[in-house]
Amino acid sequence: MENIRGRCFCKAIQFEITPPTDFCSHCHCKSCRMSHGSALVTWTSVGQTKFKLLQGEESIGTYESSPGIVWKFCKACGTSLFYTWPKKPEKIYMTVANLEAMDRKPDCHVNYNEHADWMLFKDVLPKIQGITGKRCVIDDNGYGFIRYAIYLKNVSDEKSDPALIKAHVAHIETLEKQGRLEFAGPFMDEKGGGMLVIKAKNLAEVEDFVKSDPFVRENKKTYQIRPMEISCVDNGHLGVANEDVEL
Repeated sequence: MENIRGRCFCKAIQFEITPPTDFCSHCHCKSCRMSHGSALVTWTSVGQTKFKLLQGEESIGTYESSPGIVWKFCKACGTSLFYTWPKKPEKIYMTVANLEAMDRKPDCHVNYNEHADWMLFKDVLPKIQGITGKRCVIDDNGYGFIRYAIYLKNVSDEKSDPALIKAHVAHIETLEKQGRLEFAGPFMDEKGGGMLVIKAKNLAEVEDFVKSDPFVRENKKTYQIRPMEISCVDNGHLGVANEDVEL
């Protein structure tokens, strides 16, 4: 395949790359979504030696979102085009949408655990947590195999108001009606403590639910949230604590 040309929206920045590219993946991380105003961004990369800037060096603006991670965009039209990553300084990453052609089809979704909950993707591509290669199993409602355990513990030994208990139970029932409650129960060895295991798309969603619990809202119970991973074929029946084990 011949060299592939690319450009920004206003054509001030033009470049070309020499294929083959390294990959073609849809990224759902919050940084990509926020920087592009999109539900996802499709990326590829090539070695720095396979990238050539044809024009517009003076039009390139930069933004360092975290140490060593530099985003590059057009100062004139605002198009976000490239980024560089300190873990792979020999590579340059670019948005596939700004290329005039592509040598491969998309191969997966990455950082799918951060995907926008207002859009559901039902294609057959693998949906990966982070960029580690660990696959997400997604059900019809967009939930992967991450669950969240919520630990509730009494602030004091005082008996709870029956009305507050009733409100707490009703709060939990809303999860059950939504098909999101996996487990709920008290600790047998600790007075006034209990645990919920729920489905959620992200930690922020869990925080919002817990903070609206009547017990927590009235400062009657403290809480702790811990992500947990459901064992399944797609993750090798291993939890997150065992992610370094090779199968």
